[in-house]
Order: sequence, then structure tokens, then C-alpha cells
Amino acid sequence: MNPNLEPATVTPRLYTSDGRLLGTGAPFVVPPRSVSHLPLSALIGQPTIEFTDGYLLLESTVPVFGYGSVVDNRSGDQFFIPGADDRAD
Repeated sequence: MNPNLEPATVTPRLYTSDGRLLGTGAPFVVPPRSVSHLPLSALIGQPTIEFTDGYLLLESTVPVFGYGSVVDNRSGDQFFIPGADDRAD
């Protein structure tokens, strides 16, 4: 989600839980004051991605809010995954 008055250019990077880079997606633009919803495969540019634990890093030209959503294949229930602050400390 881009709350800013200027566009955000976002580059996604997918990592395993131990910090190994699995893939880097092409940068995409999120227009000002808007939300973009993209599947993980589209973000990383791979039709299928298999991993059991990891994280997605969103590098952006302006501050953005990132979050995830996972759908349970059995029940169809959707789970919200809040984004975390990127802190140097």
C-alpha cells in the first residue's frame, strides 16, 4: 500500500528463513495512494515457488506498507500476515 503522494517503485526479494535469496522480482510501480495485490509467483517472476518458511522483502523508493495473505487450500480461509518494520537496529 502506497500512502504517499508520489509513485512507489518496489522491488520484491524472496528469502528462506535462514537468509538465502530464492528470487528477485522485477520492480513494479504502485501509484500514489493506492494498493496493489499480486500473487507471490508474479512478484518473483516464477510460475511456482516451493518453500516452507521464509520472508518477502519489499525495497521501495518511498515508504510503503507491506502485508501478505495466504489462502488455506482445504478450507478456503484467508489469513492476514502483517508486514514488519525494516529496522537497522
